[in-house]
Amino acid sequence: MGRFIFLAILFVAAPLFVAVANAHDFWLAPQTNSETPEQTSIALLVGHSGEKQPWAVRSGRIETVLHILGDDRADMTAKTRASIDLNGAMFDVETKTAGTHIIALESNDAFITLKAKKFNLYVEEEGLTTIRDHREKQNLQSRQGREFYSRRAKALIQVGDIETDVTKPLGHTLEIVPLVHPRSLRGNEAMPIRVLYNGAPAPGLIVDLESLTDGTISEINVTTDEAGEALLPLIKEGQWKVDVVWGEPIDHPKAEYRTVFASLTFGYD
Repeated sequence: MGRFIFLAILFVAAPLFVAVANAHDFWLAPQTNSETPEQTSIALLVGHSGEKQPWAVRSGRIETVLHILGDDRADMTAKTRASIDLNGAMFDVETKTAGTHIIALESNDAFITLKAKKFNLYVEEEGLTTIRDHREKQNLQSRQGREFYSRRAKALIQVGDIETDVTKPLGHTLEIVPLVHPRSLRGNEAMPIRVLYNGAPAPGLIVDLESLTDGTISEINVTTDEAGEALLPLIKEGQWKVDVVWGEPIDHPKAEYRTVFASLTFGYD
């Protein structure tokens, strides 16, 4: 069985920003089960790669979980919710068929309130220009930030040598779509991706690239172009994580903003 490709939501920033980041950082961590090699356990983790812990999630936060292999798509939502109720932040997927398995998870909204200074820093660090401009226009910089946030996660699990297509959008609100299969890259060739928001190309978003294998490698930031595309300068070895966040003002009595966090990770044997 080939090694899995992780999924993560991870932020590296100034100490003041860490508390904000940890409230949102999330990834699916596939783990090959040595006792059942044709089954992969998926852990739901929060924090960051150096200080992670299980996501203390209620099953009701899970909106959808899909297991995709080529043209086959299985809805694992009910099974995942049941596993979380029974085992905590963990569920299993069957991975006995060769190809690139995609595990895709969506959460529903959670609510958070941040003090003005932390919220402003968070908005600046993540390049949330629409929210920043709204706060400036409405003179809200000195007020706390109230937002709904949700998570979108995709994990790739490689089984054998068959490179199943992973370039089709799944329809997530915010989605990182590889334009080529990660294993098809040659040498240190940059990997092209496209970021979609509500199904349309998302220009001007900050995309973070980071090695999950060597913590000494600094995070690399790239910005999507007018087509919502960016090139990721990676090395074809180890595990890599890509993440992005975007948000907009909303008309709601409880919150002024809604943000979505998305990530994609992949790796090599």
